Amino acid sequence: MLNLFVMENNFSVDQSFKVIKETIEQARIKFEKSGIVFIFWGLVIATISFGYYFLRKAGLEKAYLINWLYLVAALLTFVYFTVKYSKEKKSKNFLASLLGWMWLILNINIFVVAFGFHNLGFVSTFIIMLIISIGYFVSSVMLRSGILVIGALMMNLGAYFSLYLNNVDELLIYMGVIALVCIFLPGVLMELKARKK
Repeated sequence: MLNLFVMENNFSVDQSFKVIKETIEQARIKFEKSGIVFIFWGLVIATISFGYYFLRKAGLEKAYLINWLYLVAALLTFVYFTVKYSKEKKSKNFLASLLGWMWLILNINIFVVAFGFHNLGFVSTFIIMLIISIGYFVSSVMLRSGILVIGALMMNLGAYFSLYLNNVDELLIYMGVIALVCIFLPGVLMELKARKK
């Protein structure tokens, strides 16, 4: 693959590695400009989890319909970044685009599990947390962000720990807390770091 890139662009191997490194750095800078995406998603997941819990406690039979917010939030995020980056004069960044598409697909899968398989209860929570943690980990490694790697690993471990909880209400509260600690908090820390620069 690298040889094909080198031959097509008449780059030396060193020049090719430099282009790849710059592409990764541009993607990282775009996402590190602020932690807004992580703050937003931490709040979305926490809101859905806590909202589902309270709707269940209120006795609503179709409390699971709150899971539609996953799809709405995914589409809003995708549209926001598509519009934002399409207006930039710079060349398109392949890694930033790849991350956007990856998260769109992952969020559609989360929506399908949350909405289509809500009757799985415990297992659906595990699957959702696992999907989020895998996408989160891939993003954090691609962006070379230590705080996101820690958050992703904590969320992944949290997904497995959720299998030991035996009550849907406990799982909903647990998932909301995990979202705040593992996604929202790293987003806030990224935002504070970006504002210092």
